[in-house]
Amino acid sequence: MTGAVVVGLAGCSGGVGTAGEHKAQEGLVALLNTVAMNSFSGSIEDFARIGDRRAGIDVVGVEERESAEYTDTFGWLTFRVSAGDPPETGGLIAADSDWDPGPYCFRVPFDHYGKHGEFGTADGVRPVGCPEGAEAVELPPAESVEVAGNASDAVHEVLEALPVSGLPSEDEIAAQVAALLDEPDAEHVTTAPPSAVVDGSDVGIAMGGPDDCVLVKRVDGVVTDVHAPWVYLQPGELGCTAWTALAEDLSPPH
Repeated sequence: MTGAVVVGLAGCSGGVGTAGEHKAQEGLVALLNTVAMNSFSGSIEDFARIGDRRAGIDVVGVEERESAEYTDTFGWLTFRVSAGDPPETGGLIAADSDWDPGPYCFRVPFDHYGKHGEFGTADGVRPVGCPEGAEAVELPPAESVEVAGNASDAVHEVLEALPVSGLPSEDEIAAQVAALLDEPDAEHVTTAPPSAVVDGSDVGIAMGGPDDCVLVKRVDGVVTDVHAPWVYLQPGELGCTAWTALAEDLSPPH
């Protein structure tokens, strides 16, 4: 287990029993079914940040483990959920005098795509005893990666200064670009690193991701910006890579 924030748990409380616990579980499953909780994430802490935004639900335990496959369980979150008020009966049924709003706790396994288990169900949502005196886990703000504002200018400067032959290595070219990039002006922001590829005397450089990708090439000694259709920059396609900058045909697919 690595990089974990772990809160000790009391013994398992078995299956969902009371009406309050059932309602709490329904509220948690509704959260787990949202798009945000079923989008790819590289960190269990990212799911914890999303899961801690709904009223009546706190994340009180975060456990992380390394996994070889994206569909393997790579961590667990323990949620503390309040059932709130009993369901409205419209006066047809007497209020449940035994209603217990909780809180109730549930331990949920996650893979990189969300809750590990059958989607839309409580599969994998395990009732556990709430840790005594546990507080909501405080996680550091998420780090974001952004392309430097002067990225294109920095690449042009480096490529235009390269010799015709006897080029530096790809790593050295990328390092030259990185040295010219502006520092981020906000906390918890990292500058997107450049990558380079050398093909004979031609050089391609890329930095960023599908939604903000800088591509520049030097072909036959001429340095130009490359504008690839958005679809080509997606995972599983060409991607925002240095080889994309040197692609011969980036015509729109449709």
